[in-house]
Formats: sequence, structure tokens, C-alpha cells
Amino acid sequence: MLIKKQRYAMILVLMMAALSVVAILWMDAQSDDGNPDSVPTDTSTYSDLLALSLDQTKLTLKTGDTALLTATLTEEGEIIWETDAPEVATVDDGTVTALSPGKTVITAVWGEVRVSCVVTVEKNEQAKLSFKENDVIISVEGTTALSYIYIPLENETLLWASSDSNIVSVTQEGVIKGLVEGSAVIAVTAEGVTAKCTVYVMPKAQFVSLSRDELYVKPQGTVKLEANVLPYDAIQKVKWKSSNPTIAMVSESGIITGIMEGYIKITATSADGFALATCHVYVSDVDNQGAYLSDSIMLFTGQGVSLEKMIQLVGTSKPTDVSWKSDDSFVASVNNEGYVKAIGYGMALITVTHMDTGDSAECVIMVEFDEDAYENVENPPPVIQKIVLDIPYINQRKNYPTGCESVSTSMVLQYFGIPVSVDHFIDKYLDVQAYPSYINGVRRGCNPWVSFPGNPRSSVGYGCYSPAIVNALLKFVDTTHYSITYGYSINTAGQSTYTSIRNATFKDTSHMMVSDLCKTYIDKGIPVIFWGGSVMRYEHIMGTPTPGSSWYINNTDERFTWIAHEHCLVLVGYDASYYYFNDPLQSKQYAYARASVEASFQSVYAQFVAIEPIPQEQSNGEQTNNNG
Repeated sequence: MLIKKQRYAMILVLMMAALSVVAILWMDAQSDDGNPDSVPTDTSTYSDLLALSLDQTKLTLKTGDTALLTATLTEEGEIIWETDAPEVATVDDGTVTALSPGKTVITAVWGEVRVSCVVTVEKNEQAKLSFKENDVIISVEGTTALSYIYIPLENETLLWASSDSNIVSVTQEGVIKGLVEGSAVIAVTAEGVTAKCTVYVMPKAQFVSLSRDELYVKPQGTVKLEANVLPYDAIQKVKWKSSNPTIAMVSESGIITGIMEGYIKITATSADGFALATCHVYVSDVDNQGAYLSDSIMLFTGQGVSLEKMIQLVGTSKPTDVSWKSDDSFVASVNNEGYVKAIGYGMALITVTHMDTGDSAECVIMVEFDEDAYENVENPPPVIQKIVLDIPYINQRKNYPTGCESVSTSMVLQYFGIPVSVDHFIDKYLDVQAYPSYINGVRRGCNPWVSFPGNPRSSVGYGCYSPAIVNALLKFVDTTHYSITYGYSINTAGQSTYTSIRNATFKDTSHMMVSDLCKTYIDKGIPVIFWGGSVMRYEHIMGTPTPGSSWYINNTDERFTWIAHEHCLVLVGYDASYYYFNDPLQSKQYAYARASVEASFQSVYAQFVAIEPIPQEQSNGEQTNNNG
């Protein structure tokens, strides 16, 4: 009897196990049939499953709502997000946006591992209408479709309007166009709900400059290109493109990665699409390939260099297709094969021109005297020694897009041990006023000779000139220990009313050169706050003020015109061929050709500010004000 009971018990256990298997198979079948309440099973190993997890497995939202799903990955790799019903809810890097009532499964994928969250979207009883961005920046003549989220209760038409249609126009499809510089508020209304965003219209891009015109990079090597857009108050963002990504790729930030040997072009196009620049990129394993393709080369007298491969820049590889020319054969000569010989001190421009198409490329040759070659000469030419000051460096790109004047001033203050940060200088001492805007159809704004128009921490800003910086400095610099000197060219600026600032010394720079600033200040260890152009590498577009935006000074009838390429940096040194700058847009001790800097200095009214410590024995005496 006992044996029979044990046999029955064993049979009962086997039947229960079989039922369990059937139940599991049934549940799997239900999941496969698309039941959204069931999270899909995974066939990965247990250790793999532990590497990826979600903070939520179920989520309920109203239409129009968003929520963040956080995925934790303990291994290296990239998480990919998926939704099985994008009409119900979308997912972007873990951010879920509910669109319509229903259910969907949001899945985080890492390799073969998948972890999911069931999202239930319920109907929102209130219409939802919002812009994805509160502020939008476009250029004059630029157009874009505004991005918005609209969850309607009924299929009502959206109504669009601009607060000033003379500045920004808007179609009933939500496409805006910048007409003139300024700002306007765009409003969209539906079902009693209104959303608004502010549109800032910046100047149209006229020119894009790159930190290099051509470069070499090794396979698997990287190099970064910097881009500036002119006018300086235009939108600075650019779009990068490689003509052949299989040879070299370029990232959104301008980092070029070599893939395989070859030649390509990297193009930087302004955000509004109105200007572009090209860099010639050669991917090669050979070192020092770029010497003969540089936009400037320094030689000693008697030296030579072959520029033969420059003919590639005009679209050919045949020497018979091109002609060569030197604009000063007494400095450097060039033969029909592109071989350059340095003759005498100075600068010469070598040009290669395609005889059929007329396309040309240029290289500046800067020649220094070879001291050894003249050691037996009775009166050898003077030799200019290199002097470069080591001062703190601050880059403006991330936090101060239009704050080059404040950044440069802060570098100089920190050099002298005056503890003032860029933010402190802007917030406490610089006179910052509103960005120029239209009032009754007339664009008005503050005077950059006195104040900063706009926001130095934003691309919605201009800049300011030397008297404005002096006025800020005098609010906190102890003039018994430091003298402040500033200058600009009255001949070109015509702003004689700003030459009398108490406790500061004015110099008319109408006949001053950058070399004079070096003799006066750099030789004595004094860096100089320097106004130049943001494209000093391009001498052919410098030298004369380039008109940019204009407006009427507040409460006056005086019309002010901004200089399109204005840039402020710190002059820190020089040698025979270059001036050196702490450039907030580039790097520490960045070199620019002397001729380009001299032209740039004049193009923005030859402005400078110098802070000079007063020797202790003089600081107790009374200062003399030499205002002009």
C-alpha cells in the first residue's frame, strides 16, 4: 500500500512539472503574439544581462509629455534605443516623447542584450503646444522651419504670427525668414493655447576662414581645424564635409581623421549656407610633407624650396599647365619648375596659375638674413631677436562667443597678479547694454566706444572698443600702482570725443605701427590688449575697415557702423617674421605674419590698451595725465 502511494506521488509530481512547462510555453506564445504588457525575453547569458539595466520597466504618460529613461551599462559600448510603435511614443537617447494614446515597448540595446520598458500613453485632456527651443538664431536672408510639439484635441489649424514682420517673417507652415538684423517674437496658437519663441537675426555670413588652408595627416592620425565666420557677429557655427570619407573623415567639431593615403578637400560651410572655405588634406605616412604647401614659408637668404606640388591646388599635376610668378624677385625668385630661391630680406608672394582655367594658388615667402653668411661683412644687417611674453591663456570659444575683449583684458590682469576673472570683469565692471533692436522702424543701440552691445556670453553680441575697456579698468585698477594707456587712429575713427578719460593716457595712433607697440611695451615685458581682425592670416582682405552692421546710437541721430571682422587679442611678442598673440579664438602665443598684423591693426582704427606697473619710487608721487 505504501509503495502504491509513493508511485501516485511520483506521477503527481511529473504531471505538475509537465503543466509548468506548458504554462511557460503558453506565456511565451502570448508574448510572441504581441502582448505589449509582456517585456520580451532575452537569450543572452546571465552575466551579459547584468551589464545593462533600466531604471524603469513600466511608464505611463499623457500625450505630449516627456520622460527620461536611464540606462546603466557596466561594460564599454554604445546603447541603441528602439520603439516598436513610433506613432505612440518616440525615444531619443533615453528621452521618451508621448505622441498618441496606446502602448509601446521602449528597448535599450547593447550588442545582443535587450532590456525594455512598457510605455502606456493616455489621452491628454488639454491641448499641448510648445516650441522645442525658446530662442532661435538665423541670419539675414536665412530661412528655417521652427520645431514644435503639438498635441491637438481636434484637428484645428495652427495660426502663426510675428511681433515684427519687418525683422522676421513667418508663413502659416511655420517657416521663418530673417529680413534685417534684430529680434522678433514668433507666436503660434491653436485651441486657445499659444507658444512663443524669440528669433534673433544675425548678419549674413560673408566669409569663412580656416586655421589651415592645407595640411597633412597620417592614416589613423587626427588634426583639428578651426573655423571663424565673418562678420564676427554672424553665426559662428559651421557644417563640415569631407569630399571622400573613405580617405579622411571630419567630425562636427572639425577634427579630421586620416583613413587611407590620398587627397581630399574638407569644406566648412556657414550655418546659413552663404559662405564656405576649403582645406586641402593629404593623407600620407611620410613626415614633413607639408612644407612646400604651407600658405607661408620662412627661409634664410641663400636657401631654396620646391613648391612644385602646389600645382595640385589649381587642379592639375602637369608642370606645363601652369605659370609661376614672384611679386618681388629681389626677395625671392621662382623658376618654371616652381623652385624658389631666397635672395634678400623681406616678403614675396609666389603665385602659380593654371594657364587654361586661370585658377591660382599663393604662398608667402618670408626671408631672413643668414647671420653666418654675413659674418665677414663690415656692416651686417640688424638681426631681430625673438621676444615672447609668457602670460596666462583663456579661450573664449565655449563660454564667451563674443567676449574677446573681456577675455583678453582678463589675461593681462592675471599676468600682473590682479585677481579678476572674465565673469567678474563682465558682471562688475564692463558696461553691458542691450543688443541693438528696432524701435518704430529704426534700429537703435548703445555706443561700442562706451559700452558692450549684447551679451559677451552669447553669439547675440558685438564687441566694444578701447575706451569702453579703459572705463571698465578704471573702476577697480589702482592708478597709483598702474598706469593705463590707450589709443586709436583719429584719422580713420573720427571719434575725438573719447580722447579725454580721467586717469588714463591717450595716444593718437594715426601714424603708429605694431612694431612701435613692441618697442614701447613688449621690450619692457608689458603685454598689449590689441584690436585686430579675426582673419589676420588673410592679408588680402585686411587693411581697410570693412563695414558691418549699423544702427543709430540711443537717443541721438549719430549712425554707428560696426567693423565686420573686429577681434580683440593680446600682443605678447615678435620676431623678424611674426607677431605673437594670446588669441582667444586660437591658442597661446599664436603666430601671425607681420604684414597681415600691421594691415589688421589699421583696419579696426589701430586700437590698443596697455596696463603698466608704476615703479615704486614713482607711485608715491602725483601722476601726470597726458590726455590728448
